[in-house]
Amino acid sequence: MRLGDCVDFDQVAALVRHPAWVLLRADNAALVLSFCGTVFVNENARGVPESVLESRLDDRLYLLHEDKPGSFPRSADAYLAEWTKNGWLRS
Repeated sequence: MRLGDCVDFDQVAALVRHPAWVLLRADNAALVLSFCGTVFVNENARGVPESVLESRLDDRLYLLHEDKPGSFPRSADAYLAEWTKNGWLRS
């Protein structure tokens, strides 16, 4: 491989700020991906009202707390607000 054939460092470094990359590095990535995968991929839902998402996530958090107490200390609406702010959900 020649030096000129290398991927540009600055371009790769800029990816660290991309929402998908940030998601994969997030502490709650498994929660985000499993919840969104269930709702938006498995169930093929679109345009789900925020209140429905909050209720569904609250139910998921309740079940997770039974198996992993203290793993997800915030409320469902706090997680959804963070996910929206980070560009993982649209409001």
